[in-house]
Amino acid sequence: MIELTPITDPNQLTLGIETQVLTVNQQLELQRCIKYANDRAEKLATELRNQQVLLLGAGFTENEFIFELEQGVESRTFNLAGWRDPEVLVEADINVTHGRCVIKYNRFNGRTGQIEEQLAHFNVEKGHKVTCSTLVNSYRAVKADTLKRKVVEKNQDAVMDKHAFESRNSTTAQTIEKYSKLCPTATITTDEVWMNNRTRKVIKVTFPNGSFIDLETGYEFGRERILRFVDVKTSGLDPEQLAAYFNAQ
Repeated sequence: MIELTPITDPNQLTLGIETQVLTVNQQLELQRCIKYANDRAEKLATELRNQQVLLLGAGFTENEFIFELEQGVESRTFNLAGWRDPEVLVEADINVTHGRCVIKYNRFNGRTGQIEEQLAHFNVEKGHKVTCSTLVNSYRAVKADTLKRKVVEKNQDAVMDKHAFESRNSTTAQTIEKYSKLCPTATITTDEVWMNNRTRKVIKVTFPNGSFIDLETGYEFGRERILRFVDVKTSGLDPEQLAAYFNAQ
């Protein structure tokens, strides 16, 4: 920590290495910087405590959100030089606050097939209302108990999504097994295709000559439908040739 020696001569220079002499204006600027940092630390601590109280009052239990608050003192370096003046770096101790208050909720991950815990940040607005775009899907201010209800809905959705995922996987496995028996020379794979402005998951049945069928499950319960198919015998024919081909059948 650098020792600060009050002086009255604004033109007085730094004396020595261990002791730094500051002008009156520099001392005032240092005090302002320290006060600003301390006020920010105290404001953050108050905001975090208020968030905790708000969640508990809305019916959240302590295991439904994360509350962390750590306050201490750290050393920071401030540049007290004026505009275009040589740097005047001074080290001073300031109060600091580290922490967070975030809400837990569940989301189903279709890539892993698991329900995973997520964290939602929120802000306290006027009138004890809060904003949380993650849970509310908008930036409008709502009551804190609305967040509690949204968490319940998110967790229920995660369970339903997992159930639907497992059901689709079961149907997919059954469909692959079915066409593996029907078409023993074909290669059966799963794929994704872009059609009608969205990605569709399909079961692709590819035959040795290059023809293939894309099947989509879930169209009817327990059944699949043909989403598209390509016959290599007809893919290169013009309209007249294609008409003649079908006419000959």
